[in-house]
Amino acid sequence: MKNKYRQVQEMIYVTPDMEQRVLAHLAQAEQSISEAKKPVVPRIPLKFVISIAACLALVVCFMTVKPFIMKPDTPIPPLLTTSPVIDYESLSQLSENLPFQLYMPSSLSKDYTLESSSILFERTAQLIYSSNTDRIKFQMTEGALDESGDFTEYKQIKIVPSDHGELTIKGNNDLFSVVSWSQNGFSFSISTSKPLSLKTMVGLAESVAPYSSQ
Repeated sequence: MKNKYRQVQEMIYVTPDMEQRVLAHLAQAEQSISEAKKPVVPRIPLKFVISIAACLALVVCFMTVKPFIMKPDTPIPPLLTTSPVIDYESLSQLSENLPFQLYMPSSLSKDYTLESSSILFERTAQLIYSSNTDRIKFQMTEGALDESGDFTEYKQIKIVPSDHGELTIKGNNDLFSVVSWSQNGFSFSISTSKPLSLKTMVGLAESVAPYSSQ
């Protein structure tokens, strides 16, 4: 068998030209293989690079000016946690915490009971009385202001003279819901959820007198 292979090899003749072409093909193949093994480096778009650089510049600028913007010794404004309305369990407690003498209506019938007594915004005394059919709110404050809190538009406005000064009484169809007046540097108001007659409203206002715990 070996003699046959030897005979075949002896029959193959490679010319110098063929040898050069074979070597050239081998060299080209080796070059292609080495180039295929080289790592491919991805190309980054120029716009992306510019965006990253701009972000970094902003971060550097913020870190530079941050100590001047957020000074550690800058006082933080306190939170307003105090309620503008302070309720009291009794008229005596309300009177003790007011900076002035408390007044109150004194002609209410026994059907009315004191529902709440409060100080509003540290300067206004408020008493609310209620019955099965009505609710009456009395307010007294320093200054000549109408503190009734009723902003309803009324068709009738009456000015009635009294011992407390001029009473401004507002309502509709000869039934009235608000009476207000000023006296001795204070303003007073009485408002009702159920409209009352003019005579009754005047009587409520004229019954307002200083509160006495006795």
